[in-house]
Amino acid sequence: MLAEPSFSTGCQHFPTTFHLTVPISSGALPMFTRRMSCALSFGLLLGLCSAGWADEEFVGPLAGWKNVKTDYGAIGDGRADDTAAIQRALDELRKHEPSCVLYFPAGTYRITDTLKTVRKAHTDCMGVSIVGEDPATTVIRWDGPKDGMMLKYDAWYSTIRRLTLDGAGRAGVALAYGDAFSTYNETSDMVFQDAGVGMAMGTGAHGQAENAVWRCTFRRCRHGLQTNNFNSMDIWLWFCRFEDCQYGLYNNAGNFHAYGCLFLRSTVADIGSKNLMVFSFVANTSIGSRCFLDFAGGHSWGSPTSIAANRIIDPVDAAIRLGNGGPYLVLDNVIRSRPQNTKPAVTMT
Repeated sequence: MLAEPSFSTGCQHFPTTFHLTVPISSGALPMFTRRMSCALSFGLLLGLCSAGWADEEFVGPLAGWKNVKTDYGAIGDGRADDTAAIQRALDELRKHEPSCVLYFPAGTYRITDTLKTVRKAHTDCMGVSIVGEDPATTVIRWDGPKDGMMLKYDAWYSTIRRLTLDGAGRAGVALAYGDAFSTYNETSDMVFQDAGVGMAMGTGAHGQAENAVWRCTFRRCRHGLQTNNFNSMDIWLWFCRFEDCQYGLYNNAGNFHAYGCLFLRSTVADIGSKNLMVFSFVANTSIGSRCFLDFAGGHSWGSPTSIAANRIIDPVDAAIRLGNGGPYLVLDNVIRSRPQNTKPAVTMT
């Protein structure tokens, strides 16, 4: 394979054009040749490699917002225990009194117990927002029991954005949506790092449906985002970044869709699923991961899945492993295997 000339996007050197021929382990799919253009690869990767919030204009804080420091007494110096102050703020936010927006100015907020917005009435936590000043400077850090949960966000038609939830290598879950069923939430410009699970969508009893996850970063998590209930359906991820996770996305139940995301060095797979539902993975980029998509078998029924226009660079193993019954649409993907990788690009069992 000849790849000259090349350029740097800031993340990885990529050729302007190349031809790629890869073997497929099933006779159902022939050998194929794909061509990737400079414009597509450069535009996609350059956008993904930059922090999403750096390109966004932040408007706030506004007069009607409540401030977790000045209104509730949080310190945010990384030493004081801010759990009680933040929980008081969340208790008022749940009832929409006196504001629907809770603002975190820059600081490191140390917490030692799970923060909760417990929904008691139908309108509780409806249309509320939690907003940080900047995820680079606004951090909630876990200092509680090992494998504990940092924030249980029982909200709907609501948003949470511009914060870093740092599990400090001890938290089991950084952000969990639940316990009650909710829908139409938006999570944007967040950083989840050093936790067992960055985002848990739903619990064993209740799901989370039609939620959007925009421009979030997941670092060093066992599962970046995990769906846990049959009704955790249509979780849409756009332009997210996953770094050094075991799985970037993992599906226990329900379903999700990933568009324009960047996966770096996932040690098991960028995306893993063992469930029946409809999935789509489009225009994502994977660099140096063990596997891009590991779709386990175990069901006689199939899951309609679209795998299109993805760029999979230097996988350690087979790039795509399909063990579910499908049907699958596998279209316009580019796979470049490292020279020492003798595994097929796609396996179907």
